[in-house]
Amino acid sequence: MPILVVRFVTTVQFNTLLNQRHSFKKNICITTASMETKKVLIVEDEMIIAMLIERMVTNMGHQVIDKVSSGEDAINKALEHSPDLILMDIRLKGEIDGIEAMSRIQEKMSIPVIYISGNSDLAHQKKMNNTNYIDFLSKPITQSALSKSFSVAS
Repeated sequence: MPILVVRFVTTVQFNTLLNQRHSFKKNICITTASMETKKVLIVEDEMIIAMLIERMVTNMGHQVIDKVSSGEDAINKALEHSPDLILMDIRLKGEIDGIEAMSRIQEKMSIPVIYISGNSDLAHQKKMNNTNYIDFLSKPITQSALSKSFSVAS
């Protein structure tokens, strides 16, 4: 018997889906494991992009604990807040890039990271591999792509 899995839907969307798929009503199950609220640290030096990412994260039901724009601040805030997940740009303000910041954070604690960058050159790819990252998203990112990455992080 087919099972329809529904994620991140509003009550109106769910009711519409039920009306359209009434023959599957008995087989619908809603996954809650992937909807567990995560505390997220956003590390992005472009304010508008940071705000867009924050909106995407909150729309998915997660909590943004802070937004920072430098590698140094990322290290300090990660150690201070112990986030469940870090969304990390690679090129940042300051002396430390996102990959180096993540390496330093992971020396002290195990926090998963999703890299977000407009640059995916081979040199950065090799450095990222040393940080056990979950996913790499190329800018501009979409909520759909971010949601898929969050699913992997669960």
